Amino acid sequence: MRHFLADVSRSMLSCRRSQATVPDFLPALHVHQLTLRALLPHLEPPILTPDARVHLPVERENEETDQYDHDFLGSILSDALVERSKPYVPRHFPVLPSKHTYKATAEFPVKEEDPRKVRERATAEGRLGEEALRRLVGASTSDRPSVTHATNGVKP
Repeated sequence: MRHFLADVSRSMLSCRRSQATVPDFLPALHVHQLTLRALLPHLEPPILTPDARVHLPVERENEETDQYDHDFLGSILSDALVERSKPYVPRHFPVLPSKHTYKATAEFPVKEEDPRKVRERATAEGRLGEEALRRLVGASTSDRPSVTHATNGVKP
């Protein structure tokens, strides 16, 4: 069986596929001299249906599975009641985090309406920009090594 699957994966990888398709199985069947008729007995499940059932442990109803106390979040943020009312979520799963961890809150910047304050802020930001440019120019001129011109020996 391992050699058969190796042939299938070789065909699959040579065609740069991540999943095997029917054309990948056909060369493997040919190499191992198997016909489709030889595979017919294997279509029936070898295990009888009653024996194939999976037996899951029975949950106890009075067992409290909530690991975290979300009472401090209040009724707006806590989803404990809503989550427990979903029948498709098994009770042994941990509770989901509260709403505030995954819900986005819109954040709107405060726009200044007073024209005098707008001018003052623009002036202050302009001063900060000028200071930053002066520091940048000062740092770039002080770091530059002194280079003499090759023809007349004068510094630039």
